[in-house]
Amino acid sequence: MTDAARFADVLVIGAGAAGLACARELVNAGRDVLVVEVKPVIGGRLHSVHAPGSPQPFELGAEFIHGGSASTLADVQGFGFFDVLDKHLLREKGKIKRVDYFARLEEMMKAVQKLKGDRPVAEYAAHLRNKENRDIFISFVEGFHAADTGLMGTRALAKVGGGEEEELNGASMFRPDGPYVGILQSWVAPEKILFNTRVREICWQRDQVRLRCTGASGDFELRGLKAVVTLPIGVLKAAPAQGGVAWDPVPDILPRLLDSVEMGHVQKLIFGFKTRFWERLSKEEPVSFLHTGPSQYFPTWWTQAPMRTKSLTAWQGGPKALEMSAWTPEERISAALKTLALITGKSGSWLNAQMETAVSHNWSLDTAAFGAYSYVRTEGTSGAKLYNQPIEDTIFFAGEAGALDSGRGTVHGAIHSGITAARSCLA
Repeated sequence: MTDAARFADVLVIGAGAAGLACARELVNAGRDVLVVEVKPVIGGRLHSVHAPGSPQPFELGAEFIHGGSASTLADVQGFGFFDVLDKHLLREKGKIKRVDYFARLEEMMKAVQKLKGDRPVAEYAAHLRNKENRDIFISFVEGFHAADTGLMGTRALAKVGGGEEEELNGASMFRPDGPYVGILQSWVAPEKILFNTRVREICWQRDQVRLRCTGASGDFELRGLKAVVTLPIGVLKAAPAQGGVAWDPVPDILPRLLDSVEMGHVQKLIFGFKTRFWERLSKEEPVSFLHTGPSQYFPTWWTQAPMRTKSLTAWQGGPKALEMSAWTPEERISAALKTLALITGKSGSWLNAQMETAVSHNWSLDTAAFGAYSYVRTEGTSGAKLYNQPIEDTIFFAGEAGALDSGRGTVHGAIHSGITAARSCLA
């Protein structure tokens, strides 16, 4: 890239869903845009990999489309998608049974929404007398929101809700037909994206931005009139020496914003087995999700139903996921299979003999993310709103952490945040 080419009207940091949606909007409005991406590919926390013998790729990052609203479906226009069946089995007290998972959650979420003030979710959960409901609630907060219940606030939880996405033909969650990252492929021309480039420092004053970067050929600068920062909260919180970004000057709102929001942690393992042995756990229609109590590692599992593949996904969010980020892949696989043995009643040796493959990506140690997705701390809801506040019409933030209510932590939330930042930038 020549020195003359190192200027753009708007510099967009990050080629994930938010960054590409933002850049697409700006390019369509006639602005000169350059997207800066630390990885050699687009996608951010979308990570689709080929799965031998499976009709669908393994999604090691985001997997689901949440909600059937018109704006969400517009994001995946041109792509097919599959309904996710709301069929759950729970292993409790040595027995496995059908459970109306989200109906149970809905009752508890209504109680959360009636609470006055703000308190840690763990404090509310401790007062739930029914142990099965308490386990479901904690598993949901740790799993679905990737949150530490001692840090996440009840006010934030009430806003993001539980299973309240808009339905389409009776379903509220979907999977793309094909690699999730494919949805983003045509949004921005490759020549507008500078890959393998880490932004080390953001220097700015009104209507002037300089990015100090490191690429394959060394250090260099990019200049622009404005910058849209779509870095994950985990990167924004990291020290520059550990892979974070330095600021000159630090925006006034940034410390309060980062004190209000946490990066959640997830461990996700996708197993390929020789048979679909889990289909024999219930005589009714195919099960989608398998659960056990939150005291276990990997208490939530899911199939690809209604597609009948030979893969199972193991899921752990929250503090246990952060703990396991320091484990070896073999240790995580062993812990997951131990829980699967508990749920299915199979022996560990039998499951090991059935296993053909196990793949994962450790997002907590990924220096382009340092976690999975964000949640709001107790007493943090007003500070979290600063994410959508432009700084002197020069610095803008976008990403899933800036999405409102149930959009937080989702791909469509990131997309809408990117579009909102672009329109704010244009205004």
